[in-house]
Amino acid sequence: MRNFTQLVVFVCLLPACSGASSQAPRKLPEAMADRCAAAARGLAAAIADGSHQPIVVTPVGGDGQTPWTEQQTAERLLAAKPGGETWVIARGGSGKSMLAWGIEALTCGQRLTFRVDVGLDLRAKLEMATPTQPALARVLLAQLGVRAGEDPAAQLRDELDNTPWLLLLDGTDELTQSERRKLNAELDWLQKAEFSAHLVRFERPGMVESKPAQAPEIVLHLPDLSCTEADAVLARRFADPVALKAAHAWLTAHRLDRKRTGEACRFVHMSTHRDAETLADLAQDALATTDQPTGLDDMPTDPVRTDIYAIWLAHRLHGITSTTDGALNWLDRIAAQGVIDKREPDLRLSVNRCEGVPAPGGSDAGTVCRRLLQSPVVRKSEASGTATLANRTLMDLLFARWLVKGQTDCALLTSATGEMASLEVAAMVTSLPDGRRCLNPMVAAICSRGIPADDIIGFVDEAVPMNTRDPAFFAIADERAHGACERGVFAGLRAK
Repeated sequence: MRNFTQLVVFVCLLPACSGASSQAPRKLPEAMADRCAAAARGLAAAIADGSHQPIVVTPVGGDGQTPWTEQQTAERLLAAKPGGETWVIARGGSGKSMLAWGIEALTCGQRLTFRVDVGLDLRAKLEMATPTQPALARVLLAQLGVRAGEDPAAQLRDELDNTPWLLLLDGTDELTQSERRKLNAELDWLQKAEFSAHLVRFERPGMVESKPAQAPEIVLHLPDLSCTEADAVLARRFADPVALKAAHAWLTAHRLDRKRTGEACRFVHMSTHRDAETLADLAQDALATTDQPTGLDDMPTDPVRTDIYAIWLAHRLHGITSTTDGALNWLDRIAAQGVIDKREPDLRLSVNRCEGVPAPGGSDAGTVCRRLLQSPVVRKSEASGTATLANRTLMDLLFARWLVKGQTDCALLTSATGEMASLEVAAMVTSLPDGRRCLNPMVAAICSRGIPADDIIGFVDEAVPMNTRDPAFFAIADERAHGACERGVFAGLRAK
């Protein structure tokens, strides 16, 4: 055991720290103490070298939506009631995982804090979980440094007793819907077990809980990038002023620097760090000196969200297949090798699944599949011999394509998309031409879940090309709208 006072003092050396907890210091299991010290050291070093800029979040409701610093967020969570929930809502690639890491470092010195990456730490164990053998109990015991026995739930209760603790649950957007249902069963177990835990869920826009018993105590939003922040990403990637000017010119030529209307300056297509980095990659592709005098530039002049990520993916696979359609159709076929319960594709990749479909251009399947798994479009997953697409946005792209191909009826497509509870998936579906024909019922379904029009407009703006927004488009939208929310979405789109 190690005295927790040492860790409190270390964490409070951080610039934003505002005083120690009023709770008495306590001893932690050595594994948790070591983890906490490592997190605190890492955060302090990242702040010192500038690689971590403390994240600011906006609370929904409460004290006038005054933004909270990372430190203030940590302090509020330390004071949050056991048994309650906090939701952190943010788009993929906007810094949820970085915030989870920062909160862990800032709270673990004053309260037992577990940070679980669902995709890496929990997913594989969910497959073997039962009501009496919860996977979450095994993961938490491992962080405590305790070997799980025949009754991990009882072991966890013995270890934690009535000690207040925080559970930071990150990476839930990495799960398939069937895996998410298993996770929900785990969270039901946690609630019924009445541990003295406060759950912090890092979720994506569109997450709504209709059960009052599970309504969050606190809801926090990570704001989209400001124009200044997005420009900073580009300036870092294009350090040479001439190259930066050329990159901006390329963005302008393709309407990729289009701004949202409103008081705060934000770009439509650079909402997150991932978006900005992706567009920087594409600008580099277009401006690079290659055997093609103008570089690799197949971006349309009026792009939507699917165009951006499909073309980025295709460029990274350019040595395997030379066209975007070729790359996507190949990946579609691989994804179809792992359909779960005829309802959804399992987007994990393996050589065996890849070799199960014809390789592009008649190439040797084994060679091409190994190249795929070594490419930048994938990253290793928690299971040996498998990989996943490099980020959730690419998964959204393939998932949207699978949905649109499988559901030709708008009612079925809308229902299947709604099950994901993600505005990002809805935007990807309606970015596809065959999905966009269902835009009106899709907007109606999202509005029916109680999501405000202002929260929906930006996602629709990403999905609908500017050249389709003619009087006929809005006349049809107005005719089919059946409520203030729906009319508000299309009025907001008209104003873009």
